Amino acid sequence: MKRMGAYISIAVAVVAIALLVVQVSRKQWQKNADMDAVDKALPVTIAAVAPYEFTDEINAVGTLKARETSLLSPKVAGTVNRVLVDIGDRVKAGEVVIKLDRTDFDLGVKQAQAALAAVQAAIPQADARFEQAEKEYRRTIELLEEKVIPQNCFDAVEAAFKAAKEMDSSVRARHERAEAAFSAALEHLKDASIRSPITGTVVERDVEIGQAVAPGSRLLRIVDQTSLKLDVDLPESDIGRLAVGVTAIITADAFPGHEFSGKVTVVNPMVKRKTRTFRVRIEVPSPSGKLVDGMFARVKLSAVRILRDKKADHIRLEMRRAFLVVGKAEKNIEAAEGALNTAKGAYRREMVGYRAGEGANTDVLDLRTALSRAEANHTQALFDYNVALTALHRAVGEMVAEQADIKEKESVE
Repeated sequence: MKRMGAYISIAVAVVAIALLVVQVSRKQWQKNADMDAVDKALPVTIAAVAPYEFTDEINAVGTLKARETSLLSPKVAGTVNRVLVDIGDRVKAGEVVIKLDRTDFDLGVKQAQAALAAVQAAIPQADARFEQAEKEYRRTIELLEEKVIPQNCFDAVEAAFKAAKEMDSSVRARHERAEAAFSAALEHLKDASIRSPITGTVVERDVEIGQAVAPGSRLLRIVDQTSLKLDVDLPESDIGRLAVGVTAIITADAFPGHEFSGKVTVVNPMVKRKTRTFRVRIEVPSPSGKLVDGMFARVKLSAVRILRDKKADHIRLEMRRAFLVVGKAEKNIEAAEGALNTAKGAYRREMVGYRAGEGANTDVLDLRTALSRAEANHTQALFDYNVALTALHRAVGEMVAEQADIKEKESVE
């Protein structure tokens, strides 16, 4: 019976193993079939490896500013007689836009002209008297030398000569002042007609007919919006990626879907210490007049492509080092300034006590030595900062020049 039970157990085990082998074989067969289906459904395309240039963009926002702005104010005081323009009107440079009452200015010109004429009439008489007195004076000198006339006669003639000379000089000085007054009166009369200094559009009007105005009071605001400026602040990491002439795409919420083309005209090579940003100016032509002063705008800049070659990598490395050195130098300046202020305070306090008889001479000398050392450290820190800043500017200049060279080579190719 025991042998029979063993046979039955062996038979059951063999059957279980056979079923397991069949199940594993079926799964392997299904897996192979699925892989074949995938290979048939997803064909593979082989291509050669080639470089691909991705678009490198920098985004920023800012406020548009008119190309030129003129806050028009009178040069002379007066009463407004006519206002020839209103908000929205186009004006040309030199065009009369406001006229003041000319009555007082016309009267001033006439009075100055009359005073000038009177002085001009007095000049010939003064010249004749001076010439006559001069002749008499020279003749009297000869007579006095020959002892023909007494000294008192000579003194009287000399006094008359000096008086005639002073009178002639006074008349000529009055003539110069009268000419200046006449010229000023004519200029004031001219200034009674207020002209626009630029070609543009009137956007503000703060003047009415009959209003009394004075120099400095703003009457009109005129802007030239044929092109606009957009100043944006960018992080210092982008300073080597931009150059003058880079294309800029400007969009405004007022014109959704419309893009305006501009160019970078200024890249400030200085990084602000507090914000770690630098300023870029973009000019945007707007001949249609859609873009206006004060409008919020978004700008997209096409950054200069930086090639991964040894020279560009070296320049980038130098820029990073320069940024780190400048940052370290700034911290050293702050520490040196703190130490210098502390040394100055300690020295002043000790000197107050020393003068009052409460301090020792050795303490004063020690603090003076410490103050001199702090001053030297502060001077050295400033020098190190200037050296680091110069190195940074040089690295930035090299990067800009390298990118310009790359761009020129690409255009030639």
